[in-house]
Formats: sequence, C-alpha cells, structure tokens
Amino acid sequence: MTTVYDMNDVSLYRVRLDQKDYRWIAVTKDDNEAIELCRAIVRLEREGHIVQDVFAVSPNGVSVAMNLRGFKEFRQAEKEPETKVVDAMFRRYCASGAYLDSHCKVDLCSHRVFDVEICGAIADDDEIGECDVVLHGENDEEYEYETILLDDECECGLEPGGRVFEALKKACKEHALPDFYWKCPDKDAKTLDDAYRYLKQGVLAEYLASADLDVLLTVLDKRTVSREPEYRLPALLMEKFKYMSVKKFDELYESYAKSSDNFTHY
Repeated sequence: MTTVYDMNDVSLYRVRLDQKDYRWIAVTKDDNEAIELCRAIVRLEREGHIVQDVFAVSPNGVSVAMNLRGFKEFRQAEKEPETKVVDAMFRRYCASGAYLDSHCKVDLCSHRVFDVEICGAIADDDEIGECDVVLHGENDEEYEYETILLDDECECGLEPGGRVFEALKKACKEHALPDFYWKCPDKDAKTLDDAYRYLKQGVLAEYLASADLDVLLTVLDKRTVSREPEYRLPALLMEKFKYMSVKKFDELYESYAKSSDNFTHY
C-alpha cells in the first residue's frame, strides 16, 4: 500500500517504539494538530506499545525530537476515555417489513452509535420500529445488534427500573458494556457515563416539568416559567442540566430521587 502526502496539508511524525519498531503518523495541519498527535500516541500506548521517542519530520527529511509528555494536549489525551471507532450500518426496521440502511460510526469501547447519515424515507403509511447496528467481521460477515435511541418516547425502558436505564447504571458501576448499542441526540454524550446521565437528566426534567410550581422554581426562574409554554419546559430543563457540572447535577438528581415518593411516576 502506498500513500502520498502533500506536506503542505499534513505534518509527519516518526515514532520509535520498543525493540526498534517504528510507526509513522500523519496529522492534518490545523488547530487540532497537537491534540490529534497526542491522541495517536496515547492510543499506541493503550495498545500495549512502549513509546520511546517521537520525531517531527520536516519536508527535507530533518527529524526533530519532541517531548510530547510536557504538552497540555498530551495530558488532555490521557484523560479522555479509550475509543475504538469503526464504520458500520445503522438499520431501521419498518412496520411493513422493509428496512433502511444508513452509514454510521460505532465506538466499540462504549457501544455508542453516531454520525448516522440521512438516507431514504419511509412510506406515509409506514412507521419505524426496531433499530439495529450492523458490524462487519473479518470475512465481511454481518453481525447485527439492537440499538436503543435514548430519546425514543416509545421505549419504556428508559426510566429508573427499566431495562435500558438499569443496564446502563450497571455498566457504569461495573465498567462493563451493556448488551445493546445506543444512540443519543446529545452529541457531547460519548461515554457510558454520559449516556446514563442523559437518561437521568430526562427523568428529572419530566418530573420537574410536571411538579408543583414551587418545586419547578427551585431550578428555573419565574420569568422563564411564565413566558414559556408548558410543553417546552422539559427541553429547557434538559438544556440547563447539560451545562451544570456533573457533581451539581448528580446532587440535584439524588436529592429528588430520595425525597420524592413519585419521582419516577410523573
């Protein structure tokens, strides 16, 4: 396999591993160059390699050693969760028996499905039922797995006690993977912890939107509540929760979960 790089567009780096093994990394020249290089190095180390040296290689072939471990981008990359992203197919089954396939990406380390392409439309008298993700094996075999839409109003397992909610809760606690894949409308939800927190945000938003006014005003200001239609309240609460610190939201959620008998029955 031959790859020709335009050195005006990419930067090349030579990485020396243990036992005099080398890797070449090509990174697009843009504002994300440093973090993308650091992510590539962290990925090699997570695969079990020992990175001895990293050299920036100029177009004239001169190599300059780099101390990436002193970069703030390297510390950021180390803190990011492990990922393994592959191309896949998002399959939507219709009530009629037909199905629609769309290209997507899947993170095998979290079972997250994302970047689903828009492809096709169902008939006016048809409706979407189950959604799956299709992965391809080494010999191009197809492996199909259930995919849960975390904003699906028809999915009854998204509340506390429900199959999906409890499976994500258990997966986060045990650092394991659920037996399904998941797709979240919040593009910032990339880990299992994010997915579980998104469900908790939805539960609390629905509860507060249906609660007495004095309870609702503990989270939203009176002006916002008075000028917005009732159906908008859950979305406004979700937006507020999104920008709360993780610690603050978890404390808020637990306070209502412990003090409200009807917390999950709004």
